Amino acid sequence: MGTETEGFAGLLGLLKERSGRSYGVLARQVHMSVSTLHRYCNGDAVPMDFAPADRLARRCGATADELVELHRRWILADEARRRSRATSASTTSSTAVTARATAADAAGAPAAVPEPSAYRNASAPPETFLATAPTSPGPLVGRETEVERTAELLRMPAGMDPVLIVTGDPGAGKTALLDVALHTARAAGMRVLRAEGAEPEAELAFSGLHQLLSPVLAEAEGLPVRQRGALLAAFGMNTQEAERDPLLIGLAACTLLGRVAERKRLLVVVDDAHWIDADSLRTLGFVARRLHGHHWCC
Repeated sequence: MGTETEGFAGLLGLLKERSGRSYGVLARQVHMSVSTLHRYCNGDAVPMDFAPADRLARRCGATADELVELHRRWILADEARRRSRATSASTTSSTAVTARATAADAAGAPAAVPEPSAYRNASAPPETFLATAPTSPGPLVGRETEVERTAELLRMPAGMDPVLIVTGDPGAGKTALLDVALHTARAAGMRVLRAEGAEPEAELAFSGLHQLLSPVLAEAEGLPVRQRGALLAAFGMNTQEAERDPLLIGLAACTLLGRVAERKRLLVVVDDAHWIDADSLRTLGFVARRLHGHHWCC
């Protein structure tokens, strides 16, 4: 366990102990398995996004300052995990090449070392190698038209609407189609932000927006003062009195996502939008209507 993970797990465990609630009670309240909660508090795992940790901390009665500190520690732990995975992938690749070389030496033949292009496109960004691992989603049979439509959105040709809404009956494969789009975007070197609607949070104001922006929320420090204050107030993270003006919150989301997209093309995905709270949906609609001219799509 790295220092960053220890710091995150330590604060999460402290909040859990201070609440006086058992793992079983808290797990039910935040809609999480007991084993997963144990792993987070013991430092055996770091959540993929901040939303589960945020729900747990709020349920444990965390103060606004503690929420900010917990989010800071999660960012550090998440980044450490990404570095660890990249190192592991590189080590695995090197081990495979060494094993082939050893086998070739034993047979008295020269080792056949693949060219770099066999691993990844040399012109593609480093993330491409990790994104195209064998865990990528398989082809969607009978959905070639829809897959091509999402791929066209990611290519973002001039004049194309950068917003795509996927509709269909339950079980029609909407999430599977989004998973393919996410894989394609990451393989192309794009940044991906994703929020998933959940029935228990459907009535919690701005919970969907918070889930979407959590990975980049640390960058809110660079926003205009009133926008930053309104956004953090919407998330309960502002200790100062600040207005929760819907216009300022929408502008803050636009500005924040725009700045993220300036460094790397960005894909924003919202799954199960019917379970996203109304305030978040209004804000996302506001943002979507202002996408033209930006290097990101939704």
